Amino acid sequence: MESCSTQIGRKTEQLRIIEEDILSLEKKIHEIEIEIEKLYEKHNVSKSKAVFIDECDTIAGLLNQFIVRMRKNKVNLLQEKTFEMYKLLSSKSGLIKDINIDDKSYEVKITDRSGHEIKKSGLSAGEKEVFALSLLWG
Repeated sequence: MESCSTQIGRKTEQLRIIEEDILSLEKKIHEIEIEIEKLYEKHNVSKSKAVFIDECDTIAGLLNQFIVRMRKNKVNLLQEKTFEMYKLLSSKSGLIKDINIDDKSYEVKITDRSGHEIKKSGLSAGEKEVFALSLLWG
């Protein structure tokens, strides 16, 4: 009898230990579930931020394209207006065929009737003044 009650006592103690282990594991499972939920939330926030960043990159790309186009348009307009004013002011309007402005470096090139580039240093003082006024007008 005593051995049965001893065995029952041992089994009861083992059962109690197992129940404590089960409670401990259930608590850990609950903590892990909470952690998983937090990670899902972080992932969703990160995902929405990534989408936002992608949209910002797309907008920045479009703005850069717009800037390039606007720069080209403004440079072309400046070329036209400068040349138009030069023709009005210059007494030697046949000397210069065209004025070109590079839209990246803003370097101004003057070409004569035969298509050769005229160096600005080769212009007379009066021609330089007319050119400068034309450029300011443009």
